[in-house]
Amino acid sequence: MSRFAIEYFFFALISNLGLFSLIADKSNLELMKVIKHPKISVTLGISTITIAFIWFFGFENRNINDFEGGLDANMQAIFFTMAALASIIILLLLNCVFRKGKSGTKIKRDMDVLRKPTYLESFLQQLKSIWSSICLIINGTKQTVSKTKLSTGLGLSLFLAIGLQMTYLSSSRIAHWSNITNKLNLNSIIVYDESLTLSINGLVGRSSRIDSIMSVFASDYFFPVIFALCLMGIWFSGFGEKNRAINQQGVIFSIISLALVNWIVFVINAYLFRPRPFENHQVNLIFYKATDSSFPSNALAVLFAISIAILIMNRRYGIISIIFSVIYGISRIYVGVHYPLDIISALILGIIAAGIVSYIGRLIYPIPLTVIKLLRVFSLA
Repeated sequence: MSRFAIEYFFFALISNLGLFSLIADKSNLELMKVIKHPKISVTLGISTITIAFIWFFGFENRNINDFEGGLDANMQAIFFTMAALASIIILLLLNCVFRKGKSGTKIKRDMDVLRKPTYLESFLQQLKSIWSSICLIINGTKQTVSKTKLSTGLGLSLFLAIGLQMTYLSSSRIAHWSNITNKLNLNSIIVYDESLTLSINGLVGRSSRIDSIMSVFASDYFFPVIFALCLMGIWFSGFGEKNRAINQQGVIFSIISLALVNWIVFVINAYLFRPRPFENHQVNLIFYKATDSSFPSNALAVLFAISIAILIMNRRYGIISIIFSVIYGISRIYVGVHYPLDIISALILGIIAAGIVSYIGRLIYPIPLTVIKLLRVFSLA
């Protein structure tokens, strides 16, 4: 394991610990509280997250290609998940020790259980009836589900997956960007796209402080980690079973939208390659030289897909996520690795992916809802 990977893991671990300090107070989850006083808990959470980001981005250049010591998207997801689980385990152990013998509260079968007893107490009390609870949930789902809608939703999902894979396998060669734009007579749009890129990138060098900030914003690890933390926060936040179920369903659909749009971009890149701005123009590059296609922006497509999926479920969280995505997109143009058209296409793909997942999700909603109910048996939803 590289030094960078270890540092990323601890960055994600510390950030998650700070996040859970905030969420525990907001949702009144005693299990995750390290400090009981609300204001101190909030201050501690914000300070911990801030310190983690300053430590990780403030002292070293983190714009590292995954071929030169950095982490690709899959490895980032693995390390972040490991860090999140580790932070939860740390809090569970601490609270099991500090709250030992302090609760005789009757156990509920959802995340409300975390308001009173320890996780260990709740788990042990439910252990004997866990299997019967699981069977009850599954049987209840079978009785209420519309087989027609479920079959349609699953059929559409299978058709989409097969269609994307067949489209990818049908690719014989990758077309160059200029050949496609010439055939479609898009030269005037491309000229404007390139001109706007050079204008935004031309601001580089006027302020070293702004350059440093935009370089951090454009990093493969800044906004992706913020979005991962947001999804964790949304999953654990909310009062009441219904409110939490909406938030958690939004998180599930966001993850599925992420996977779908990533797959779509993968297929597009099998047919089309657009060189990065620094390959065809004299730009002020303050980022590493990426080697994959510039169009569409894969990272932005993922963040926009997550944002739109969240927006469908929760308007406030969704708007904030979209604003973050736009800032990320502008920063990528600023540092010289993307064109505006790459960002706009990513937004369109994100909307399409989230829309498809939302539509199919309405047909197969019993499946994610059942997953949430099963997690509630273990007080994790």
